[in-house]
Amino acid sequence: MFVDVSMSSASSTSSSTSERKIVDNLKVYDDISKCRDVKRQIIGLWKAKKTYREIAEALGVSKTCVEHSVNAFKETGTISEKPRSGRPRKTTERDDRAVVNLSKINRRASLPEIASEMEGFHGVSVSVSTVSRRLREVGMESRVALQKPLLNVGHRAKRRNFAREKRDWNIDMWRKVIFSDESRFELFPRRKIRVRRTKTEKFLPSCLVPKVQQGGDALMIWGCITSEGPGEMTVVDGL
Repeated sequence: MFVDVSMSSASSTSSSTSERKIVDNLKVYDDISKCRDVKRQIIGLWKAKKTYREIAEALGVSKTCVEHSVNAFKETGTISEKPRSGRPRKTTERDDRAVVNLSKINRRASLPEIASEMEGFHGVSVSVSTVSRRLREVGMESRVALQKPLLNVGHRAKRRNFAREKRDWNIDMWRKVIFSDESRFELFPRRKIRVRRTKTEKFLPSCLVPKVQQGGDALMIWGCITSEGPGEMTVVDGL
């Protein structure tokens, strides 16, 4: 019988690592439980009119620990720790809205540019990391902008009219249609442009990059699709 020693060794290492994590977590939980038990005993003895020194000697803890526990109980009425406030935010809600609005006004603005505009126009000094955190909090990440054909007012009107004319077509009518299109593939792609947006803002005009069908070294490909599936692709010369 063949046994893969390397796999067995890796499995054993992974298993031992997991066991150590479990043991460490149990130790932390055990320490927390013991701490709560000690606090509970401290408060019990204090209610029994014992002095801080007597409580400390009875439980083997410092007098300062007893005093802190009793003072906390007097203030909150519980042995649980008060929720910690954490590090205070450097910006107000108004500042946060300003950061988001500046990013929406110019989707291609970099973090340093937004930080500079915050100081120049709003008089608020914020770091690049703070700007990044505020934008991530509302889901605005740096993403590659989609390329879409550059449509004018006439193009949009024609598309709307087409949709209105065909909105009552049934499946059999659509099965008679062949959809075809040409697409240009650059042999030397340009640098991708990034914009800052949320996942749902993918097709907003301000988040798109216009795509012009001309110029540069490229291949023009024609293709079609029917109700039976896709057709063959053909390289088109002279377009």
